Amino acid sequence: MGSPADRITRIEGRPLQRPGRDRVVRESVLGGPEAAVDARLILSRADLATLTAIAESSITGRVVLNRPGVRVRLFESPAGHRYEVWSLVASEAVPEQTAILSGEATRLRLG
Repeated sequence: MGSPADRITRIEGRPLQRPGRDRVVRESVLGGPEAAVDARLILSRADLATLTAIAESSITGRVVLNRPGVRVRLFESPAGHRYEVWSLVASEAVPEQTAILSGEATRLRLG
């Protein structure tokens, strides 16, 4: 059996490709339902409301978290049970923009 990091990280070197989309070079999954650890991601109502408000201000209806990461804290109860609490961390959250629907459109050359 490998280290705990091996059990919670899965890297796919040849992910399924979608026609007409950018080529996927690698896909990584940290945690998830296949990981055999007691892990929880907790988001506050205020954080969700902020992210929703930012997404609603975007033409695409999505929010982008720049420089995202995951903070994992391991806790132990008095009875000895260990569990992880995961938090999303990022430098900033901004509305998603597309090149066609944003100011970037003027820089595109077609044909």
